[in-house]
Amino acid sequence: MRKIALSMLVFAAITVAMSFRNPDPEPLKWYTWEQAVELNKTKPKKIVVDVFTDWCGWCKKMDKGAFLNPEVMTYISAPDLMQELRFAAEEIYNKTTWEKYKGGK
Repeated sequence: MRKIALSMLVFAAITVAMSFRNPDPEPLKWYTWEQAVELNKTKPKKIVVDVFTDWCGWCKKMDKGAFLNPEVMTYISAPDLMQELRFAAEEIYNKTTWEKYKGGK
């Protein structure tokens, strides 16, 4: 009888503990370069740049790993920290890419 009661108590404790876990963060809202620059004029923030290609294995690993990690998502989703910019490496903006933007790192 004690084993059953102890098992039920442990099960209840685990259930309660699981209910207090942090909810998963919202998915990222990605912007184009133009949108990010425009938003940065009114509300300056750091910008997370994700350059990807369809054939890049590490890009896919980031999508399935880092961008699904709750700690990473919470950090880069913070409203006062960053805006997210994502574009394909093959795309060219105004005949250049990063050479156009001074200080881009």
